[in-house]
Amino acid sequence: MDAHTFDPVEFKKHLRGYWVVFGALCVGTILTVAAATFGLHRGWSEATVITVALIIASTKATLVALYFMHLIDEKKLIYWTLLLVATLFLPLLFLPNLTVNETSAHRDPSKMKPMPGIHEPHEGGEAGEKKE
Repeated sequence: MDAHTFDPVEFKKHLRGYWVVFGALCVGTILTVAAATFGLHRGWSEATVITVALIIASTKATLVALYFMHLIDEKKLIYWTLLLVATLFLPLLFLPNLTVNETSAHRDPSKMKPMPGIHEPHEGGEAGEKKE
């Protein structure tokens, strides 16, 4: 059979898979909103809510990449390429954190100006005093 021959059964099979992934993406979106809304109201920390949201978002991104970008049918080379890119990208994310103290030692405090409004007295009191 020719590779370009239209097969309605095969088409329906692929279309059903796309609808299942679309449904999973909708459920993931609802779960993300629910985690943000109910998690904060139930006393979860912001870090926990963000972590849950990122896990759901990563799952959704994986579904999109595998099915809509057709990576599920790719050879092993694409997976090794993605792994290499992710391995090289992660250090770039943390690079600013590793270099933050390198520039602070070279600052001249005498040339730094205070932020306006911090050191001036407020109405009815000295700077730093609370109004009662």
